[in-house]
Amino acid sequence: MSSAAEQLANIGPKGCRLRRVFGIAMLLAGLAVALLGLPTASRWWLVAVFACFWLGSLCVLEARGHT
Repeated sequence: MSSAAEQLANIGPKGCRLRRVFGIAMLLAGLAVALLGLPTASRWWLVAVFACFWLGSLCVLEARGHT
């Protein structure tokens, strides 16, 4: 019998790797945007930082859960 995690997986290893790489890239982009926008810190910089970190963490968690 297969485990529950294997039954719920809906992407293969290539899709997991793609999401993981994209997630890490977005987290690094969020860090770069945060460091560049730190002196000015307008509302739009904060929206960009939030979007990058949210998308990056979502992709990494989805790759980790194979969903």
